[in-house]
Amino acid sequence: MFVSRVFIALTAFVLPLAFAAPQVGVAQCPPGEGNLNCCNEIPSGDLPQIGWTLGSWDGVRVECKAFPAKDCTFATACCEPGSQGLTCEAAPIA
Repeated sequence: MFVSRVFIALTAFVLPLAFAAPQVGVAQCPPGEGNLNCCNEIPSGDLPQIGWTLGSWDGVRVECKAFPAKDCTFATACCEPGSQGLTCEAAPIA
């Protein structure tokens, strides 16, 4: 009985704090931008979808993907298919 109460207390109070803790030791991206080497501060409920989506970037169709980055929430990059593979750059968070 005691063990289940401790587990409930940990689940209810400690775990949410761990996920809400600020990220330490990793540079933050400029506001609204991201890449694979820095973290993004993304408001709750405003996370980009994980996976490929087609979009328009300066009139060119590009593929954008949200990459989980080490010790980060999400980092994003947009890639343009080319003859030598994908050329990627940091992209604004939609």
